[in-house]
Amino acid sequence: MRTAQLLTLLLPWCAAVYTPGTPGAAWTTDEVLIVKAKLWRMFSSDEAERMVREGTPASPGNDSDIYAGSKGSLFTIAPKALRQGFHDCLRYPDGSGGCDGCLSRLNMWHTFDKNPHDGYFNYPDQTGGDNNGMQALSDLLEGIYIWPAYPSRTPSLQVSLKESGKSRADLWALAAIASVEYGIDTTNMVCRHATSEYNVGGCPQRDDETDCQIEMERAFVFKTGRKDCSFEAPSEDRPYWHDMDEIHPNPHGSGRITQDFFKEHFNLNSREVVALMGAHSFGKMRTPTSLFHFGWTSVNQPLFNNRYYRILRNDDSWYIPTTDCNKIGNAVGDLPQSKMMIKANGDSIGGGPIQFMRYQDACPDCEHPDDPNYGGAECCAPENIPEGLMCNPECQRYQIVEGSAE
Repeated sequence: MRTAQLLTLLLPWCAAVYTPGTPGAAWTTDEVLIVKAKLWRMFSSDEAERMVREGTPASPGNDSDIYAGSKGSLFTIAPKALRQGFHDCLRYPDGSGGCDGCLSRLNMWHTFDKNPHDGYFNYPDQTGGDNNGMQALSDLLEGIYIWPAYPSRTPSLQVSLKESGKSRADLWALAAIASVEYGIDTTNMVCRHATSEYNVGGCPQRDDETDCQIEMERAFVFKTGRKDCSFEAPSEDRPYWHDMDEIHPNPHGSGRITQDFFKEHFNLNSREVVALMGAHSFGKMRTPTSLFHFGWTSVNQPLFNNRYYRILRNDDSWYIPTTDCNKIGNAVGDLPQSKMMIKANGDSIGGGPIQFMRYQDACPDCEHPDDPNYGGAECCAPENIPEGLMCNPECQRYQIVEGSAE
């Protein structure tokens, strides 16, 4: 027994420095827990920027301004880690690649200037994807990969992951797993009406229901042995970026196109594809990064739940236009009905991006005069609201959440 304990302690010191193209070494339970603690600090509100100011291998000057041109790079880090976990597994045109600890830098730092209104038709059609927006995340993960004590205020490894033979791809996979765990824990906190400075935001639709909290049927199984890519990196300070083409799904693809993509490149069946797409409950889109104007969910972004599926099913739900999570119904206070309508923004040559928008037949917001969703005195003044109603019934209409539509 004593010998086994000593071998466990010595294992990180005995492993060779990781060589790209070879399987990553196995992780001990302690290493997984220590790295998860580092990841949870990175996911927490405002902590990513503080970590950048400590320095990363790509920004040793402790300068967060290098990400100024990448809108939102230092925010919603947990959803980005899940996104990066998937993008890391995309393949190259020759069929190689997949979960290799490397990202194409195509369109990195590119910014779309938002047009003043619809109908400019001045951008190319968005028929593929890229890794834009993940710059800060990949840099932060590299700090965790090569510096055993990074970041501060977290447990330290005996030796860095790289020096103990771990692959970068395995770290990125663990970050994706931890991001979902973080999102579920954040969701359950909000469902219990618990607050924390490290888990800020999110409005669950079902916090008054018994099924609001998420109970996982089993814990995730973290498997190791992934191989990092061995491309010659175009930049010494970012060996995890490359200039190879990657095959991304078409964001405008139909259900059949999406299903065929995942069948061809990941051998996933329809049920597995639907399950994977549920990740879009988490996080948001940003126009400067993707040209898309609207997210999959409105005030659900930091929460990991089934909101995405409920929207696809067009379930009736509360209208929540503000981050204080005030639930608004129709004029008599019931759940408002919903409908989906298509919207072409006219930003690209072909008229896109094209998105289905969710409209709710609800009263306007009557509590925040400075909010774009505010209904005004005509709808909200007490003298204009009949007794027993929630708003002037003439103001009940199908509407979106201005500034954060679904």
